[in-house]
Amino acid sequence: MIGPTSNLDSEQARLDGERAALNLRQAELANERHRRLEDAHIAAVAKARGAKDELERIERDKAEAQRAFIVAQGVLENARNSRHWHAESKPASHTYPTPVELAEWQQRDLELQAAVDEAQRRCREAWNLYQGLRVQWLAARETFQAAADAEAAARAVLNPQPRNPITLTIRDGHTPVSLVRTA
Repeated sequence: MIGPTSNLDSEQARLDGERAALNLRQAELANERHRRLEDAHIAAVAKARGAKDELERIERDKAEAQRAFIVAQGVLENARNSRHWHAESKPASHTYPTPVELAEWQQRDLELQAAVDEAQRRCREAWNLYQGLRVQWLAARETFQAAADAEAAARAVLNPQPRNPITLTIRDGHTPVSLVRTA
């Protein structure tokens, strides 16, 4: 407290010293805050990049699985058509087929049915793989979007951009009045 006998110059010097110490401490805090923001931004960039790489890997795997499914569909369709045309070629009873001819036809029919069953199994597996990768891709896309948003937020805090001013013009009669908001 300053009294009537206080030395004002020494009080001012003491306050100046305290102010200088406070300014130094505030600068140290500001530097540390900025360093931590930079570290957070670097971590956010690394996380976003990792999420992006994972999303791209899953996209490639999903596209490959989709192609495999389309190929499996074609194989299945061919197997079904082969069996259908074979069924149409069954020896007619009026041609009096021999037991050997009927046995050969039946054996071939069983082989073609086995090929259809195998093609259906492979097509189902390809479909399940594609759908599983599609679900993974959706989850990876959400993860990447969240990481990208976090990186953008960290960047915005680290390097704030000035906002564009908002100007409102009000006309209430003769003279328009403009209101400008800058921050």
